[in-house]
Amino acid sequence: MTIHEFFDHFVEELKHAPAMAGYYRFLEGGSRRFYFRKNYFCRRLAYAAAHVGPAQHVVWDCGCGFGTTGLFLALNGYTVLGTTVESEYDDVIPERLAYWSRFGDVSGFQYAHKDLFDAAECDAQYDRIIVQDTLHHLEPIDEAVLRLRRALKPRGAIVAIEENGANIMQRLRLFMRRGTRRVVTVYDETLRKDILLGNENIRRLFEWRRIFEQQQLEVEEVEYIRLFLPYRWSEAAYPALQEREQQVWRSSPFLREYAYVGVNFVARERKGSVAAQS
Repeated sequence: MTIHEFFDHFVEELKHAPAMAGYYRFLEGGSRRFYFRKNYFCRRLAYAAAHVGPAQHVVWDCGCGFGTTGLFLALNGYTVLGTTVESEYDDVIPERLAYWSRFGDVSGFQYAHKDLFDAAECDAQYDRIIVQDTLHHLEPIDEAVLRLRRALKPRGAIVAIEENGANIMQRLRLFMRRGTRRVVTVYDETLRKDILLGNENIRRLFEWRRIFEQQQLEVEEVEYIRLFLPYRWSEAAYPALQEREQQVWRSSPFLREYAYVGVNFVARERKGSVAAQS
């Protein structure tokens, strides 16, 4: 299934799923915001699909939320485990599996309510680990990245889809909302324990590089996404703006650093490390 076919079915699904509709917001705000959001959604999904490797790969979607990326990959032949600690997703997943089974085989997608630090059984089990809108919630971050690295098979990779922590407006918006309180403790009703969470603790790319390098992981294949504001988008402008957005970040270091909303990257075992040679 292509990304655009998946997106069309996804928008139809939202019309009958109010919990998800409020989260994704494709059914509100008019056509300009629709194409603005569609670009972000499809570009992120395309990045994951482009870096997940062949369909024989086993994928861990860590922090899967509603399971959207995992369902797309399952429809394209991947075996995916989606995990999350946020209980509001638990009741939605079975309904989603029933909906998407109308369009293909989704048996490759499995879901579990599980804390990252309780997942010791998954050592050296995954070819790819997707962390989409998840890294900035993982705390303590150094221990979390170590846990992710240990879960990788030799020559595996972590595919990160994140907010750009250098974006000026994002930093201001989050500061106004949560101040300097970047880490919080929440009680998980399902797991019956306190969990440490990053409070939208977004970071700059150089900070992610440092954190991953401490675990012998190199950050590469960086891509920046979402530059143009909603008023620029329309059905007619969509293809040209997509292309232009991909051109600008490569030619303008300032805009890429401070104006783009999202940053994607892949982290792999550093060449010469013990795990990379296994």
